[in-house]
Amino acid sequence: MRPLRYLAQHHEGQEKATRHLHPADLGVDVAPRIKTLKVEDPPKRSAGIKVADVAALVDKLKNEASDLT
Repeated sequence: MRPLRYLAQHHEGQEKATRHLHPADLGVDVAPRIKTLKVEDPPKRSAGIKVADVAALVDKLKNEASDLT
């Protein structure tokens, strides 16, 4: 167990008041600078394709996957 003098110092540190500052006191402008024009959902994704085996997958990736490059 710690001696009483250490516990007293620990409590003194916790009782210090915090200072509240406002942006105007510091000369800071917090007005919004960006205006939101519109918000909309992203376009819906198309359905995927099932392939029979790995060879068909490799063939599709080599020949038809122009979006991946």
